[in-house]
Amino acid sequence: MQSRCREIDDDMGWLIALISDTGMGLGEAAVLLKEDIKLNDRIPHTDLKPQPLRSLKTKASKLVPLNREAMWASKHLFEANNDDIFAFLK
Repeated sequence: MQSRCREIDDDMGWLIALISDTGMGLGEAAVLLKEDIKLNDRIPHTDLKPQPLRSLKTKASKLVPLNREAMWASKHLFEANNDDIFAFLK
């Protein structure tokens, strides 16, 4: 599935790759804010916090490391949506 996401290389493929590699819930990832994605930190991660548009699997804020496919997807999000606040919503 992840290799197919790379082949298609669109926002829905990035969403699936992000979810499949991090274990995030769909509700967490689909309304991810770009400011929540920390690509340049020592350990790239997302910093999920409860928001009105997003429910979390757990009630507390959580750091989710970005590995292989999640890192690939996150980089593409920033390249494709430079002016958007949300990573996926337009």
